[in-house]
Amino acid sequence: MKAITVIAAGLAVALSLAGCAKPTATGSYSKTNPNVALLIDLVEAEHGNLSGRMELVTLMADGSVQDRTAAVEGQADGEHLSLTIKPGEFLAQPETISAERNGDELHISGKGLDGSVKRQPLRTFEDGVKAIRAKSAEMIAANARTAAAAKLAADRAQADAERSRLIYQLKFDTQNLKGQIDLLLGRVDRLKPKSEELIAAFSRQTEKVEGLLRQERSFADVAERGQVRFAISQAVMDTERQIGEVTSGAQGLSNAIRDANEEAKQISIRCAAPQFASDASVASSCKAVSDDVSRLQTAAQQASPTLRELEATYRSELEKQKRLEAEADRLTN
Repeated sequence: MKAITVIAAGLAVALSLAGCAKPTATGSYSKTNPNVALLIDLVEAEHGNLSGRMELVTLMADGSVQDRTAAVEGQADGEHLSLTIKPGEFLAQPETISAERNGDELHISGKGLDGSVKRQPLRTFEDGVKAIRAKSAEMIAANARTAAAAKLAADRAQADAERSRLIYQLKFDTQNLKGQIDLLLGRVDRLKPKSEELIAAFSRQTEKVEGLLRQERSFADVAERGQVRFAISQAVMDTERQIGEVTSGAQGLSNAIRDANEEAKQISIRCAAPQFASDASVASSCKAVSDDVSRLQTAAQQASPTLRELEATYRSELEKQKRLEAEADRLTN
């Protein structure tokens, strides 16, 4: 009976002490939403001294996650808490916030942390952080897809612009070459009548030298013969000068035709490029150049006999004139 009385008395004392226990701020206080997770982990020691840590996890607009931690020190005065936050960053300045405890909730004010956090298992905060990081991964993947699509569109636009530039340049070059070929065809067309004119002129020049030689023979005076001799030499020099001009012109024409053919080859290679395969205007321009080159080659081939005849006539007439000039020299010596 006495033992039962002692036990009952002990229980009464324990219940009395428990009912009078001072509330403590110790615990994990957290708040989470899809973009932010805040944890304030506190331990209250003797005399209301507080210590712990704070962690703020934020989902940024670009999908990255900012995770900041800080040590927390402070003082509890009943339901009022004064907390000093000491960031871990080098040279970061401590900040002081205040909080009012109402049961399992802390109402915070200061440092942009106005609001309430609730005492709840640490797992609640960890789950919130996990959800934020999962959302971050989705955003980063979506941003990467958007960036890839934008780059693809930009690359396509750049490729289209480059193709348009190449088409414009190719059409310009084909039109320019066509103009050059038209000029060359005109020169070739004028070559035959010009050659025929020179062939006749060489024959007339030989006849002129023959006439001058007859005149020289008719003079008895050496001085008069010398004057005629000079006229004969001038006539021969005129023949040489004329053929020099013709030869130079013919060589220039030949070089221009060669250059046009070479440029046409390069344009033909460009015309065969895959990016131009579906462009009808390019195909038309390229065909026009090909046709013009064929016409130029045909015209040049047809002009060759005329040039050979011109050269043969020149050599023959010049040889005659040189013989006559030599005869004139003998008359004056």
